[in-house]
This record gives sequence, C-alpha cells and structure tokens, in this order.
Amino acid sequence: MSAISLGSYRRLLPFLLAFYTVKAYSNGDLRLVRGAHSWEGRLEINHRQYTYYGYSDDWGTVCDDGFTEREGGVACRQLGFYGVSTVATVTSSQRGSGYIWFDGVSCTGRESQLQSCKHNGWGSHDCGHSEDVYLTCIHTSDSEPPIVSGCPDDINTLNELGTTGAIVSWIEPTATDDSRVIQTRSNAPSTEFPVGTTNVAYIFTDTSDNMATCTFTITVETVDTTPPTITNCPPEVETTTELGTNGTYVTWTEPSVTDLSGTPERHQTHYPATYFPLGVTLVTYLFVDRSNNTANCTFPIVVETVDTAPPVISNCPDDFKHVSGRHVVWTEPTVFDFSENITEFKSHSPGFFLVVTTQVSYSYTDSAGNMEYCNFTIRILYDFQPPLITDCPSDTYMTAEPNETEVPVLWTEPFAEDDNGRVMLISNTHSPGESFGIGSTFVIYTFADDSYNIRECRFNVTIDTVDSIPPTIHDCPSDIVKEIEVGTSNASVFWIPPTATDVSGNATLVSQSHHPGDTFAATDTSVFYIFVDGSGNENSCSFDIGFNEVDTRAPTIVGCPPQEIEVQGSKRLWVEPSAIDESGKVTLLVKTHSPGDIFHAGSTNVMYIFADSSNNMAVCSFNVYVFSGISSANNSFFQLDTIGPIVINCPSNIYESAEFGVSDKVVSWIIPSAIDLHGSVDMVYSSHQPGDRFPIDSTTDISYRFEDDFGNQASCEFMVNVKEANISYIHKDTTAPLVINCPSDIYESSEFGTSEKSISWVIPIAIDLHGSVEMVSASHQPGDQFPIESPTNISYVFEDESGNRALCKFVVNIREVDTTPPMISLCPDDIRENIEMGTMSKQVFWIEPTAADLSGNVSMMSQSHYSGEYFGAAKTEVKYTFEDVYSNSAICAFYVILMPVDTLAPKVVNCPRHMTKEIEIPMNTTPVTWTEPLAIDASRIIFENATHRPGQLFQVGLTNVTYQFEDEFGNNASCNFIVHLTAVDSTPPRIHFCPDDISGAIELGILKKRVSWADPFASDLSGNVFLVSQSHFPGGLFSAGKTMVSYLFKDVVGNEEMCIFKVILKYEDTIPPTILNCPTDIDTIVKAGTTSINVAWIEPTAVDESRNTTLLFKTHTPGHTFGIGFTSINYLFIDTSHNVAFCNFGVNVTDNPGNVKNVKEDTIPPTILNCPDDVETTVEADKTLISVSWTEPTALDESRNATLLFKTHTPGQTFGIGFTSVIYQFMDSSNNMAGCNFGVNVNSVDTTKPSILLCPSDIRNSVEVGISHVSVSWYQPSAFDDNDGQLSAIFSTHESGQTFPVGVTQVSYMFADRTNNTEFCNFSVIVNQVDTKPPYVISCPSNIYKTVELGTPGTTVSWYEPTADDNSGDVTLSKSTHKSGELFEIGSTSVSYTFMDRSNNTATCDFLVTINEEDTVPPAILNCPADIDTTVEAGVTSISVTWVEPTAVDESGNATLLFKTHTPGKPFGIGYTSVIYQFVDSSRNLAICNFDINVTGNVKNVDIIPPYVTSCPSNIYNTVEVGTQGTTVSWIEPTADDNTGDVTLSKSTHKSGELFQIGSTSVSYKFMDRSNNTATCDFLVTITEVDTTPPTILLCPHDIRRDIEMGSFGAIVDWNEPKATDASNNAMLLVQTHVPGTFFTVGTTIVTYIFKDDANNMERCTFSITVNAMETASQFKIFHCPSNIVATAEWGKNQTFVSWIEPFAIGLSTGTRISSTYRPNDTFGLGSTPVVYTFYNGNGDQQHCNFTVNVMEIGQEKEQEHAEFVKETNLDAQYQAERRVDGISVAGLVLSLFIVIIALLVALVLYIRKQRKSECMDLDDYSMSTMSSQNPASKM
Repeated sequence: MSAISLGSYRRLLPFLLAFYTVKAYSNGDLRLVRGAHSWEGRLEINHRQYTYYGYSDDWGTVCDDGFTEREGGVACRQLGFYGVSTVATVTSSQRGSGYIWFDGVSCTGRESQLQSCKHNGWGSHDCGHSEDVYLTCIHTSDSEPPIVSGCPDDINTLNELGTTGAIVSWIEPTATDDSRVIQTRSNAPSTEFPVGTTNVAYIFTDTSDNMATCTFTITVETVDTTPPTITNCPPEVETTTELGTNGTYVTWTEPSVTDLSGTPERHQTHYPATYFPLGVTLVTYLFVDRSNNTANCTFPIVVETVDTAPPVISNCPDDFKHVSGRHVVWTEPTVFDFSENITEFKSHSPGFFLVVTTQVSYSYTDSAGNMEYCNFTIRILYDFQPPLITDCPSDTYMTAEPNETEVPVLWTEPFAEDDNGRVMLISNTHSPGESFGIGSTFVIYTFADDSYNIRECRFNVTIDTVDSIPPTIHDCPSDIVKEIEVGTSNASVFWIPPTATDVSGNATLVSQSHHPGDTFAATDTSVFYIFVDGSGNENSCSFDIGFNEVDTRAPTIVGCPPQEIEVQGSKRLWVEPSAIDESGKVTLLVKTHSPGDIFHAGSTNVMYIFADSSNNMAVCSFNVYVFSGISSANNSFFQLDTIGPIVINCPSNIYESAEFGVSDKVVSWIIPSAIDLHGSVDMVYSSHQPGDRFPIDSTTDISYRFEDDFGNQASCEFMVNVKEANISYIHKDTTAPLVINCPSDIYESSEFGTSEKSISWVIPIAIDLHGSVEMVSASHQPGDQFPIESPTNISYVFEDESGNRALCKFVVNIREVDTTPPMISLCPDDIRENIEMGTMSKQVFWIEPTAADLSGNVSMMSQSHYSGEYFGAAKTEVKYTFEDVYSNSAICAFYVILMPVDTLAPKVVNCPRHMTKEIEIPMNTTPVTWTEPLAIDASRIIFENATHRPGQLFQVGLTNVTYQFEDEFGNNASCNFIVHLTAVDSTPPRIHFCPDDISGAIELGILKKRVSWADPFASDLSGNVFLVSQSHFPGGLFSAGKTMVSYLFKDVVGNEEMCIFKVILKYEDTIPPTILNCPTDIDTIVKAGTTSINVAWIEPTAVDESRNTTLLFKTHTPGHTFGIGFTSINYLFIDTSHNVAFCNFGVNVTDNPGNVKNVKEDTIPPTILNCPDDVETTVEADKTLISVSWTEPTALDESRNATLLFKTHTPGQTFGIGFTSVIYQFMDSSNNMAGCNFGVNVNSVDTTKPSILLCPSDIRNSVEVGISHVSVSWYQPSAFDDNDGQLSAIFSTHESGQTFPVGVTQVSYMFADRTNNTEFCNFSVIVNQVDTKPPYVISCPSNIYKTVELGTPGTTVSWYEPTADDNSGDVTLSKSTHKSGELFEIGSTSVSYTFMDRSNNTATCDFLVTINEEDTVPPAILNCPADIDTTVEAGVTSISVTWVEPTAVDESGNATLLFKTHTPGKPFGIGYTSVIYQFVDSSRNLAICNFDINVTGNVKNVDIIPPYVTSCPSNIYNTVEVGTQGTTVSWIEPTADDNTGDVTLSKSTHKSGELFQIGSTSVSYKFMDRSNNTATCDFLVTITEVDTTPPTILLCPHDIRRDIEMGSFGAIVDWNEPKATDASNNAMLLVQTHVPGTFFTVGTTIVTYIFKDDANNMERCTFSITVNAMETASQFKIFHCPSNIVATAEWGKNQTFVSWIEPFAIGLSTGTRISSTYRPNDTFGLGSTPVVYTFYNGNGDQQHCNFTVNVMEIGQEKEQEHAEFVKETNLDAQYQAERRVDGISVAGLVLSLFIVIIALLVALVLYIRKQRKSECMDLDDYSMSTMSSQNPASKM
C-alpha cells in the first residue's frame, strides 16, 4: 500500500469518525446469517474498503475450499463462541449473494481472527455461492480436556548386538471430546529409535484449547541372536585301511570360530587322530556363544578298505596217480579273500581226461590284482569196455485222431553205467514227450563212457490214425423265450440253424425236430439237431422254445370329452371318461381336474391317464376354456357360478297422473342394471323402455331380465299406472340417497420434523332408487395437505331429486413419527491384518464409531466386539447397533479379517533313518521300500520332490535319498537319508537229480549187494560249488535194511546243501527148496498070474533157507498098487516164497514071464493144447497187485481120459510185482503125466503225471510310472506224486521275489517224478505301469492382496504363473480360471490352475486375488484463500482479518474439517500469521489449506519467520535388477513460500532425473527468504537390488542313449552334471530327479534339474536317458536241432515224405525271422540231403541248425543195420551171457529142473523100448517122435 501523509490523514479523520459511528463493523469482522440459532449460520466476513465516499463495509461469504474445523475453530472463537461444532456447506436456501471474499483459507488454529489465516486474498476465488461455508459453533463453555484412550505402556524392544537402533511400532493413542480433537506427537510409530531410552509424548487439544497428554518411554536394548561364524569347516574326509580291518585312525584340521560376544564354547563328537570304523561317520562341532546362540559344523569321515593281501587257498588236491577210467572227480580247492570278489582261472575241471599225465592249475585273483596258485597232476589209464544199457524200452504203439498229425509219446528213458567211470548220453534222436507223426519212427539213444566206448539202445514208435471224436457243433442256439401278446395261442419262431464240422471233414445232419419259422404252440417245446461223421461218431444240439405272455396294448378310453369345452355355467359341465382293457383291470392313474373344480381364466388342459396291470397307458386330454368374469377374492381363479345376478335400481311401481282427457302419457324411469360376483351381466329382455307412452287408467307390467356368464338369470318387474288428474294417489319419494364407498377414518404418519402431509382417498358416490343424486358439498379433496398432530373432519353431502340428503363423514388424523435411523460416524472400514499360521488369536484395535439422530437422543444397543479384543484367523464381522428413542436402528458393520501367513519352515515327520539292505548275488539292483516322509505345516505344502521313490531299483553301494518340501509361503524343509545295498550270498547251492530212495532185493542168505545210481550235482549263484563229502559211492556194497546216503555240497561262502536218500534192500527168496532122499527109480516084477503089485518107498523131504517148506502134492503114496509098466511118481515141494522143487522117480513093474501078453500098455502122456506163452503185464506204481487172466490149457490122450492133476494158479487171480511161475499138471488113466509151465511177469510202471499243487493264477501287478521293475512274490507251487510223494520243481524260469520288468512275463515250473512223468505249472506275471501320483505344482502364488482407489472398478493383477512337474514327464495345464495380467474387480476372486498328467491325475494351485477399495486421495479443498496482506495504523498492533473459509469435497462423500487455526474476523498481530484449515475424509486422508495473513505496521518490522516448503517429496523407493549399477529417479521438485513473498532455492544436493546408485542417498533442498531465514526439504532416495532373472544353466546335457544286451534290466549311466550361475552369485540346485551313476531300466527316463536363486527365480534343465535293449548272437540258443535222420522208401520208389520236430530258438527279440531249406513232410529223394535252419534276430545276427536226411530203400536199410549190429553183437556176447545168468528167475530154475527130469524119463523109456520085442518097434518110434514134438520140455 502506498503511504498516506499525516496531513491527508488529518483531513480524513472527521469523515472516518463519522463512518465508524454509523457502521459498527471492522474489517474482518464475522457474522452468521440464515441460521436457526445465533450460533449457526452462513459465515460472512466484513471487508471494509475505503472508497471515494469514505470507508465502505461490504459483507461477503467464505468459500468452503480447504475450510476445515481448524479454520472453523478460528472463526467461532473470533465470534465469541467456545469452538466449532461442525463445518458444512450451505443448502440451497442458505446460499449467499454478492461478494465471496475468502477462498483457500488455511489456519494453524492459533490465529485470533480468520483474516489472519492464509487465504487467496480478498475477493480472489474460484467458487460459487453453493460453496459458502455454513458454520455451527459451540455456544456452551468447554473446560473439560479430551479423554485419552489407548495410551501405550512403556515399550522395551531388543535389537541385534552391533546395531545402533531399531524401528519401533505401536498402536497410537486416541482421544475423544465433545468437540474435535487435534493431535500432535513427538515421535511417530514405525520409525527408528536409538539404543537407550527415548521419551514419547502425544498432545491432544480440543477446540477450546483444553489439552490432554499421553507419555511413555521406548527403551532399545541390544541382544545377541546371531550365531557364531564358523570358518574352515572341513569337507568330507576320506581315508583307507586294509581290507579285513574294521577301521583306522583319522586326523583333520579343526574348524575355527568367531563371534561378536567373544570366544564361544566348543563341543565336538570326535577328535582328530582317533579311531574310526569302516563306513561313514558324521563328525559334529557345536559352538555356543555366551547368549546360547549355536552354530555347528558337520562333515563325514569316510573310511574305505583297500586290498593288498593275496587270496588264501584251502583244500588244494594232491596229485592223482593210476586212476582207472577217464572221468576224474576231486574236491575243488576253496579260496578266501576279504574282498569277497575273486576271479578264478582253472586249466581243468573235474571230468574227462586223456590217457596221459595232465597238469591241473588253479589261479585266483582278487579285485585288487593279488594272485595265488594251486597245482597238481592227474595220470589216467585206458578203458576198453563199453557201457551197459538197462531199461531199453520196447517198441511203442499209439493212436491219433484224424485231425492230429502228431502225438506226444512218453517212455522211460534207458540208463547206462560203466565200471570205470562216468557214462554220457551223447545223443538221442528223440525225447519222452516229443510229438511223433503218423507211421513208424526209430528212436535211438547213444551212450559213451569216458574212453568213448559206445553202445546204443533202439526201439520203434508207431502211430496209427483212429477217429473217436464226435463232430463239433457250431452256433447251437440257447433256449429261446419269445414274448407274445396276451391271448395269443401260437407264434412263429426263427433262429439260426446250427452247423457242424468234423476232423474227418465230413459231418452230416441226419435228423432235426423243427425248422426256423415253424409255428409253435404257446407251450414249452424242445428242438434238437443230430449230426454224424463218417466214423459214426454222433453229436447233438438241443434247446427249448418257450413263450412269455405280455400285454403291450393300451386301454381303450370311453367317453372322452371333446377337445375344447367352453365353460360359462353349470350347463357346460362334462361327463368323466372311463376305460376298458383286455386284462380286465384298468386304473385311473392321473386326473388333473374334476367337474366343478376352480379354473383359471383362459384355457386349462384337463388330463385323464388310465393304466392297465402292465402299465400300458392311455390318455384323454381336453381343454376347458373359462371366459373372463368377476374374479374371486384372490383375483387368480374363477369358480362355477350357480347364483343369479343382483338387480340394482329396479324401479318401484310407478304411479303417474295425466291431464284429464288425455288418452296416454309418456313415462320414464331409470333403467335397472344388474351386477354379478363372477363376471359380466347382460340384459337379455326388456318389455318396455323409458319414454314409452302408456294408456290412461290402465296398469302396464314392465319386465327386465338379466343373465350372467354362467346362464343364471334375474328379473326386475314393476308396473306403470297412469290415472287422470282427479285421481289423488301419486307416490312421493322420502328416502335419502344411499352413499357408496364412504371412507373410514384415515390414520397416517409423517416423518419427524415435517409440518403437513398430502392425503388421498377414493371419493364416495351415492345412488337413489327414484332418480339421480347430486354431490352438493365436499369439505376437502383427495391430495390436500393436512396438518400434523391435528385431526381434520372431512364431509361429503349428497341430495336426490326429491331433496332428500345423505352425509359421508370421516376424519383424517396425521401423527408425527421418527422412521429415520441414527447417523453413524467413524464406522471403520474392514480391518485386514496378518496372523501367523497356528496362532489361535491376535489383538485388534480400532476407533469405535459414534451416532447422532434427529431426535437428539441415540443409544448403543449392542456391540459384538470391542476394540482390543482377540480375533482368530478368519473373517469376523464386527457389528455396532445404535437406536433412537423411536426404536429406529442403524448398524455399523465391518469385518476384521486376519489373513494367516506362514513364516515357519514345514516340519518333516517320519524321515527314514539310513537304510542297510542285503541282496542276493548275482543281483546288483533291487527295489527298496520305505514309508515316505511327510511334511506338516500350518499352511499347505505346495511342492514335494524326491530324488528316489519307494519301490525304485537301487544299485549296490551308497545312494543318497533326498525329499524336499516347500509350503505355499516359500518356506523349505528337507529329509535326507542313505540307502546302503550290500551284495551277499546266503542261498545254498541247488542240487540237481538227487536220487529218490532206492529199493531193491537181496537174496536170502547173501550178506551184501552192489547198488548203483547217478551222482547228483549242484549249481550255485556264485558260480562255484564243491562236493565236500559223500557217504557212499555208486556201485558200492550195501547190506540188507535201510542205509542213509548223503552228499554235502558247499559254495565259496560256506552255504551248504545236502542230498539225502535211502538205499533199502529187502531179503528175497528166489532159490527153491532142497529135496532130501528123493528115491531113485524102483524096478519090481509081479507075481505069476498077477498084473499088479504093491510098491513102497521112503518118502522124500525138503529143506529151505526160509525154514518153511510144504509138500504141495504127490502123485502116489508108498504101498500103492502099481500095474505092469512104468509109472512116474512126482513130489512137489514149495517154500513161503512160492519157489517149487520136484522129486521125480518111476516105478517100473515088470510082467512075470509066465503071464500071457494080451493087453496093450499105455505109456504115452497126454497131449497138452493151448499152453499159454509167458504173460507180460504192468501195474501202476502205486499198486502192488493185479488180476491176470489167460485161456486155460487142456489135454488129450489116447485113453480119452486125461485129468488135470493140479494147477498152481487160476485165471483172474491177483499177482504181485515180479515173475510168478504157473504150472498145470495133467495125467491120463495110465498115470502118464504132461505139464504146462508159463510165467506171469508183472512189472511196476509209473505213467501218472504228478499233480500240481497251488499253481498260481496270472499275477497282475502295477508300478508307478518311472519304475520299470518290481519284485513279485507268490506261493511256490509244488507237486504230489502217488509214488514219490511231495515233489519240488526240477526247473523254473523264475523265482518268487524276483524282479519283473513292465510287460508280460511267462513263468514256468517243471515237475518230474523218478520215471520222468512231467507236469508243468505255467502262469503269467503282468506288470503294468500306472500313474497314481498327481503332478506337483511349482511356485504356486500365495494369496494376492491389492488396493485400488475408491471409485475404481478394479485393476490388473500379475503374478508368476505356476508350473507343474510329474513323474511321467508329461503334464499339461488343463484349466485355469484366470491369467496373469487380467483385470480383477473389487472383492475376492478365486484363481485356480488345474494341471493334469497323461493318467488324468490332477493337481491344483488355488489362491485368492483380493482387490480392496482404499481411499488414498485426500479431500479436494475448495476456496482455499490466498495470502492476505493488511496494514495497521501506527501504534496499532493488531487488526481483525476476515476471509471466506475454505471447504472440501471427497470421493467418499464425506470430507470433514478436522481443525482450523483461525476464524475469519479475529484480530491478527503485526507480522505473518499462518492460517491452516485441515480436512479429513472417512479414510483418514488429510488435506490442508494454508495461507498467511501478513499484518504490516507503519514501523519497520523484523522478519524472523522462515520460509515454509510445499510439496516436499516423501522418501522414494525404487528397485533395479541385480547387477545394475543404478537408475534415474524423478520427482516433483519442492517449492517454498514465505511471508515476505520472496524466497529462493539456495542449495540442492541432487536434481530430479539424476542417476542414483544402489543404496540410500540423502536428497536435500534449502530455501532462503530475504531475511536469510532458511527452510529445508530432506528425503531419502533408496535403490534396492531385486532379482527377477532366473539362473543361467551351463552344460545342460543332451539326450543320452545307451544300448545294452537283450535280457539285461538296464544300465548305469553317467553324465556331466549341469551347473547354474546367477547374478546373485547363489544359484542353488532345488530339484534333481536322478544322479550320475544311477541304474536306469530299459526305456526312456526324463531327468530334470531345477535351479533356484535367492529370489526364488527358477530355471530347469531337462533331458532324456534312453536305455535300449539289443540282442546279440550269443543271446539266443537253438533247441531241438534234430540229429541226422534215416528214412526208408518203398521198394521201387525213389522218394518219400520225411517229418521231424522243428527246432526253435529261445531269446529271440521281436522282429526276428527264420528260414529253412526244408520243412517237415517235404519230399526227399534217395540219398543224403542236408537240411539247414537259419535264425536271425533283429540285429542281423545268425544261428544255424544243420542235419541230414538219408533216404534208403527198405532192403538197403536192413543190410546197413545188419552190418552195424554184427560188430555190436560180437562185443555184447559176453555181456548178454552174463546178463542172462544174472537174470535167471524162479520160473527159469523150475523149467530147467523140469527139463532135466523129463530128459531122464525119456532116456529111461528109450532104454526099455530097445529091450522089447521087435513087434513093438513101430509103436516105440511113434512115441519117441510124439514126445520130442509135444513134450512140454520143448517150451522150456
């Protein structure tokens, strides 16, 4: 302002005094206008301006921009009130006009006048009067300070030793007061406090400057929680010791340690230079500082063995000298070495040796190359004798069906032995069980001993064709059941006729009972077909045809109404339908409506459904249409109407008068009408109409008739009587009109605070029977305004034509009510905090809400929770309920949401201990199973990985197994253990061909007998097995009784197995009794004249080894009478073993010479007919007896009297095993005898196959994907044989417990009894790979919480999308509900990722994305005043300053003036006064309006107020990628203002946009005004390194392929492991599915490495390992390659068909092929033809089978065979003779003895005959010839 001179001032003084006398206001004075009370109203400020006419007082308003309670408090105090209550914006009726003086008012609250606050300047604004400030001041005195709540107790906190301070947080205290409260504090929560004690103070000031304080202390103490730091912790220590020792002494450099608190204590499990056992020993150092913080150093000590000692040999044999035979057996030397891994080399094995001296050498080398030797010599003598063959089979005959080209044939294989050593079967053309083609085939066994002396066994196998198989019927129909309709008596039936085939190629249908399509009665009928083949074998097909009656016809409906029925009355009702059916029973199943029911207006479908007993249904459906009419009470349905309409206004009788002389008169009336409750009414008849002319002096009947929608009628009848005028009985109307719809009293309510209300009603009407009615008055009309709490009477008046009146009267009464609920303030938003998972509850605080109401009285009725209560980890609703005196309630509800977070690592349970397992050699891998560890965690485990799984194959040695777990919050835990596999041999040797018990016989009286058998041998998994001991040797002498024979075998590790059997010899008596005193022939002469004589002798006796001999029979007795001639006398003795002995002698009676010779003598024995040959038969091995029959011999004699003297046995008698002599003895009447002797030889044979016990069914097993083998176990099958008892398998392809690969493996067990009857147990082991493990999700995000600005619908949310891995190596994302970067709306949205592997196992990653609205934008201040400059007169120190107070608006709709430092109109002193208005919204966002009031005096004032900085940036935090040096940072540069208006930036350390390095940089701006007062703006720019780049993997291997031999399970595969680098210099291997050196099974395995850096960025390296099984030539072997074949061609033919069993190969892989030059049944010419089979595997390797087919003519073959056998017969002569001697049976001895006796008798007869006369010569010659040809001796 320009200066005013003193003279001018004096000239103006009178004018100014006059002005102030009239105007009582000063510049900046305030007033409140348009308020209901003196303490409230629109705030106006006076601006006193000097004009040409003098000072002018102009009032203006204050804009609400930035005008808060702080500014309101200044204004209220300037006005003389105690403070401000509320600051608001004017309503439309309160708006001002004219000047707006202040805008942008900002007070500090300490100003005495509003104009002292900062503002935009007088009249400087951008507001309208709609933004005028409305102020309510506190008009009562407030001397009570605020009430402080939640003042914290003293806080003690601990910080790490070595730090200077700690960040401390607390819940800030709050204060309540009747007015607003302003808070100031010395320190803020979450700031850093130095070590020591700091005083913290909160000061709360209400609008009346009453103060309350809250003080407490914060003490920061240092503690030591950092564990000691260990350096030089040794890595793994490895050392060696000699194999066989248990350990050694180990030393190392001990670790050192440092700690902030000094030297920690040391504890250790082991010390250097101490003894450590073999294996891995963990050494642990534990360091404990004085605060009990621990650190440990753990490392393994690995002690391994080395081998420098040679193996130790035991039992090295001595030299063998003069050994007979070429097969030498010795106990091989044994060897021991600590390495248990010895390589043996031997020059020879026990077996065949040449006839020379042989040096035998054994050498043993252990795994370390140490060697030891064993040497000895063997000297062999020569052997010239061929083997002896026993049990060479006889020719065999069998039959085959026509469809069979070959039949398997069994026989007992021959056996050979040799006195000088071992016998080998060097070839056999066929084996038992082989199939033979039709015809005859020679079978040849060739044996050779060690000296290659050869002997053969030959026999013939003949196969003939017979047909015994009936035809095979195809497609024989099953029983046929046909459905027919009820009541049907027959039906046609069709089927596919059966057919038949037969192996003979001819099967004929010879008979059939019916044909397809025949008609069958409705009963059961059998149908048959008969087929016969060419051999008469018959087969039939039969089936039954039956019928089942069914009912498929629907009932027949009778009387179904038409499709559409229009219902207008009862005349339209319908007759209900019915139904009939063939079954006789019909049920009404459904009926939707009945006649007379209530129907809706419009069309309704009516349905009747009938069903018979078979549920066949028929439907009757029609529509009922109801015309619209008068609705019933609920306006939704109509009822049949039987009530007539109601007639209204039916006129009474009308009496009229007419002028005299008039003949008629017009008469009128109101036409009657009718109403009906159910619809409209029509007038259907009227006899007259109003206005008709009616005759005088006559009565006319008038009639109206009405009808409703249902046909009901009503009538109105009256009469019209017209009389001439002189007739005086005219009717007069005195009845008042009838009021209709007169309202009842009306009671209404109106909201509290209103004065009147509009009420409406239905206006009443009135009717009259005699004419029209008029409303003559109405006091009010509907819609009028009626006063509150003041009843108002309403009246309507009606009048008819006759002046009769009717009144309708009611009351309108309106009561004042309060239905507006209280208004709640400070209702908290939802409170979200974190709580540690597993923690039950947490204390939560908030500012409690309050409420106000129009009624002035509001109470808190309920409160579900209190601030400071403990809440669980859930979403808990907190509810406050407020109620006013009228029971209107308001609720403040919000949620306390405690989100569980997890900062603790998972806890691993059941982590297995180190596992040690032994596996049997030669296996080097085995599956190992354990109970998998589990991880438990307060949160969800989202990642689990293991290097190995239970059931996986492990190699011999040490394998580390690691399980890793991670919860959804990224906390990790692991479980580590070692699987140690050791290969051992605990399986005893397996013995082959251990003999069964050997039973035999020894002759009674002989002490010992030689017994032979084939030596058993043994095999072992280790490859070496030794015969340690043998109790007896084959061919040794055995005594009668049971002798135990044992063989003991032992392998190299000492596992033993024994072969034990018994040699059982029973005494047997095969020697006949010895006859004593057998008489010689007796010669005697009859006396003269006699022909007979009595002869006596001493009877013979017999003795026997069995001491029991019986006289079986005798032909004569001493003293018997004998006739002339020679009589043979026989005694037959028998012992207990049925051995017989004969005593034969003759009695020769000579005729006396004196007697006359006229009688012919009979000396010829009877002739025997049909004497049987020896009977050969067999009995099954489990039986000892068999019934044998034969045709009994008979005898003829010249005397015609030949009698059977005796027989030893009878046909059909049972015979035991062995040879039994059967004797028939015949005698004629002359006592001449003839005998028939033959033998019954019963052989025990075993042709029954063993019975298999517990043969497993096919076994199915499954393994997890990635595992190629699994151990499969079963109950071992066994077999039972009737003769041999329990049998074990002699061969099996696999064993129980063995590992099986994925796929189908055939398992076979072979059982055989001692007679080589074999049986097989076959089953399959099927191993399928299954995948039951779900994928495991990697990096599943935790729940995401984001906030958006209030009013924003949502925001995009990004995250690292999860991935998944799976043991199958193949996993896909099958579903995701959302994608990273999508827009999410306000609220919680569930995000789900579903991963699926190829087996449809799923794993999900679920998390919540929660978007919360948050109001972070402060209120917008309107009309914040500019700075105000004013001056005071000289000598005046203050001046009243006024302005338009600022206001604020906010998105939340709630912006409140929190405080203001000054009020417009208050006095301000000289200098700058800062006026501050502070506004707050419901989210506690603050906005400040600041302006200065500069009061200048006429004297020089000193400026001591520093500038104030505006827009000083907060601390800035930015991130850069790891490895980046820094980044540019920008901000809005701060500015400054000053009360002088002149301020400059004097210094700044940095500029916006500069490059900032990693770390925190302090930025400072310094401002200075003209008085050198300074102000600074300081903030931090903090650049933090973050790592978002995954690690870089180096040397990730390519896919690896390994080829192995077919049959191998897999291979060990090595590779160079990948490494990873990262900018953080810490790339950790998180997952490793396999390690180099692992055993990989056949197939493809995915190997995965996953690396993770410190920031959880992950990268993976994946490659495949394929192990491919390839077959080599050595891996398949040819079986059954035929020997050379000799075949014959018929005489005269030069070719023939030749058949053989084709060879096959085992071990061939898929994709193989076979070729051959010839095939079985090809034609071969005479001579020798080579046959070649070639087998190829998939790799092109070959194997060959070669043999020749030699075809000869029949004669040529015989010659060749004869030549071959000549030499063999000569060589065998001695052997056969010896064999015959050895094989003499009881029958042979008997026959031999009998022959000798007969020969003696013949010689005697010849001698006697020579003495007879010549006339008897012819007869003698005849007798001699007969005896020589027919005597039984010829058979013997």
